[in-house]
Amino acid sequence: MTRQEKSRIQFIPDFDSSSAMLFSLANFLSGSEDGVGLPPKLPKMLGDFLNVTPEALRESIYLISGVQESLSVKHLRRIDDEYISSWVSDRYPARKYPAVVIGSSNGALIHLCAMLDIPWIPQTVLLAVSRKMDPDELIQDAEWGRQAARIVREKIPYIKMYQMHDPVQDRVMVANMGYFRAKRVRLGRYLEKYLEQILMPGGTIFISDCQLRWPAARIGEGHSFQTGGLGAVDGKEYAEGSERIREFLRNEGASRTRWELPDSLQEMPEAEWGYDDELTDDLRRYASEREFKLRRIVYRHPEELSAPAAELTRHWYQKNGIDSRRLLVECFALIEPWWAAKTGSIPYWMPFNTSASFQSVQRYMEGVESFDEIYLMLMSNAVRGIGSVSIEEWKTLLRRARRRGEFIGVDEEKFPHDLGSYIKYHKDLRKKIGARYPMSRPLGIDEFLKLVDAQGIRVRGEE
Repeated sequence: MTRQEKSRIQFIPDFDSSSAMLFSLANFLSGSEDGVGLPPKLPKMLGDFLNVTPEALRESIYLISGVQESLSVKHLRRIDDEYISSWVSDRYPARKYPAVVIGSSNGALIHLCAMLDIPWIPQTVLLAVSRKMDPDELIQDAEWGRQAARIVREKIPYIKMYQMHDPVQDRVMVANMGYFRAKRVRLGRYLEKYLEQILMPGGTIFISDCQLRWPAARIGEGHSFQTGGLGAVDGKEYAEGSERIREFLRNEGASRTRWELPDSLQEMPEAEWGYDDELTDDLRRYASEREFKLRRIVYRHPEELSAPAAELTRHWYQKNGIDSRRLLVECFALIEPWWAAKTGSIPYWMPFNTSASFQSVQRYMEGVESFDEIYLMLMSNAVRGIGSVSIEEWKTLLRRARRRGEFIGVDEEKFPHDLGSYIKYHKDLRKKIGARYPMSRPLGIDEFLKLVDAQGIRVRGEE
């Protein structure tokens, strides 16, 4: 199958964190104001229409929109590393960069990359494979996943298949598709060639090293199975059960009171956000052979970068004559580096809409000077999951604004079944935030390295 023929198949879905972050950064580097959710050219009235439909219908539409981007096993056999690598490289402007980041997905990191005017290459991409499964049958899903994992690894041996099944946050989707976080542990010849083309002589390769770990079962060679993911429930609670899990399953009409997990769990890099350090040896070899510098950005949790990145953005704005008193809180795939910079908004990224992220952004607000304006975007995933935060609670963050606090694209009555938000948020953002500034000049790599320690960002050199 030729590359042109492969381009007609969408192997990697748009709804994933790595996809949204890649698209948003590529838009920034290209100078494009396009949004990264559903195409912003769709009329806002369509979002309003979706939200007046019954909740069950909205959930069905949400599901169908995801299933349409999943692969059949037949299509999975056609994937190769040229497709995955070009899916990344073709997004960015073809020019020279002083540095590049490769590794874990992270929304705050995307804002750092935008500030430095450099691309990011995800170590992890999502492969969603269509199938029908009770969302509470975890062991059955792990066994089903053996074939899909084997197919991909036979084509690309240096891809590890981190199968992930979250019966809480992804409950609607995992009933109809299997989630595989495919992590590369070698650059491969396509990315090696690409990096050589875009990096300036003596340029820097930054590793995005999220050290979040999660208990997972080793199913086969290069294939693991993780139950749950980042949110209000940790891996131990998924494995051992709890009263709130029993209540959640009861509310969902499930026939069980706890989940049965595959045996022999061991700590592994978290499937969606964690960095698999096996890639580092290959990066060391590559950087040494081509005389590139290699540095590692280390953080223990995806949200650990959010506050430091926000404050570094404040410094960046001030250097360019923008004294910002405006906060834009982003959530999961709703991330807008171009519009944050254009409106002089300090971005704070939350991985999810759960209590842990609520508490994190609350702590950030308590530790800095008050904002005149606060704007908040929330991801709707059609689930009232464990650790959900009500709209009334989210409003308490908005009330911290001295002059104006508003949601962006959120229908307060429909959340978290607010399907229209994926269409409305982009136009709502442009409408509600009226300020416009010239795009700030990029921060130099050397200056960035001088500032990171003061902001609590750990960057170290790699031999």
